[in-house]
Amino acid sequence: MPAPKADVVKRFRKATRMGWMASKHFLMTESPELCERILEAGEKQPGADTLHDPIEDHPDYKEMIEALRETIEKEVREEFALENEERRAAGQDTHLRDWPLGTCHLMWRHMKDRLAAKGITWYSPTELNPGAIFD
Repeated sequence: MPAPKADVVKRFRKATRMGWMASKHFLMTESPELCERILEAGEKQPGADTLHDPIEDHPDYKEMIEALRETIEKEVREEFALENEERRAAGQDTHLRDWPLGTCHLMWRHMKDRLAAKGITWYSPTELNPGAIFD
């Protein structure tokens, strides 16, 4: 892919707070769709500490995505509750987990997969915030 224009790199840096060369490299190596989504998020969410996919604010998808997020969170919590019951039964009370580190990634994977099954491309906060670390 050709090198991005300086104004695009500048917009990307503003959205992501990445350095010039890191932004340029990202724009050259990642999918154009992801890069455009990050630029759109940066412009529509000025000052945000963490960008979210702008599709979440789209009137056609907003309620459906929020309902899906709530459903997935409920399912994940139920899964952890079942695992905790099994641990209690096995006498492993010290290994109980309510919301372990990294659960956000599990939820985002479910979100991405279920939305993709509906023909919707959705990007997780990890994808939209390159260089950020999520637990």
